[in-house]
Amino acid sequence: MQTVFSNELKQSDSKKKESGHVIIAESEGRWIAGWSTKDPEKIEETWFEGESWEELLTAFRKGVAEKLNQGFRPEVEMGTQLQIMSRCYGRTTSQISPF
Repeated sequence: MQTVFSNELKQSDSKKKESGHVIIAESEGRWIAGWSTKDPEKIEETWFEGESWEELLTAFRKGVAEKLNQGFRPEVEMGTQLQIMSRCYGRTTSQISPF
């Protein structure tokens, strides 16, 4: 499996301070999207596995939205990187708060 994209999300509200990685990977021509709390190279929760890039992005955005609703926030630097991440996640910068 070759990781194409990975970003760490952390829960700032939680007493446990949980974190994990959203991941997009490719393996033998098949796309994989999911979530990992331990090793960013091993997907524990698979959101999509298949050949369609469009379906992959739809599943990825839905999975990320669920994590955002659980209180996870992307670990990104402010400014340009936040704008890039918000486009990837299908949100406006006003909908993504690092706090």
